[in-house]
Amino acid sequence: AYELTPLAASLLSRIESATEALERVFGDDFDPATTNRQFSLALSDYTVAILFEELNRILGEEAPGAGLDLRPLTTSSHLDADALIRHTDGVVLPHELVQGYPGQLLLRDRWVCVVADSNTVISSEPTLAELALLPWVSQFTHSDPASFPALRHLRSNGIEPHVEVVTDSFLSVPFLLAGSNRVAFLQEKLARRLAPVAPVRILPSPVDIGPLNLSLRWHPTMSDDPGHRWFRDALG
Repeated sequence: AYELTPLAASLLSRIESATEALERVFGDDFDPATTNRQFSLALSDYTVAILFEELNRILGEEAPGAGLDLRPLTTSSHLDADALIRHTDGVVLPHELVQGYPGQLLLRDRWVCVVADSNTVISSEPTLAELALLPWVSQFTHSDPASFPALRHLRSNGIEPHVEVVTDSFLSVPFLLAGSNRVAFLQEKLARRLAPVAPVRILPSPVDIGPLNLSLRWHPTMSDDPGHRWFRDALG
């Protein structure tokens, strides 16, 4: 009986991936109307909330047999973008977090302050002094909640934020603020989408956090895949 050497075993999965990529590129032309392909993405619930209404419409009209395999991004300290890109059709992350892979910009946004309607501690034009007094909700940074990019700007302005709640979900933030004096930074598009169903106020940030740009990144072997090109166009 033959037995694979350790080297051969380690190469097996790579050969299978390469073969699949070649079949996609040189196989039959992709037809969205008849495909039953499953497209896999690693992304946050924020991305789903903002982009997927339009994507769902396109899938329903152009590729009714296509499916989605969505893999939620969790704590950023555990994020292995290289592994995710190798094993999915793409990863959606802030543009600057992943370099060295093909990509396209999907979404432009900015950070705003969000508090509960019942919060009487903070004014309609928050100051750094007010932010220093309030407890915070932070996202995606369990190992060091205050390293969340928006909160890092407070640190750079001499404020050490007191993080009271940490969550892996952007969608949960307004509901973690409701009925409390907590404050959070949240993407403006998501805050405005959730405002009708969550008792929160959207306020300007007293610190310039800069723009938030989300990009889709994928493995170079997918660039010439006709189905992948169609899916990239559908995403935006």
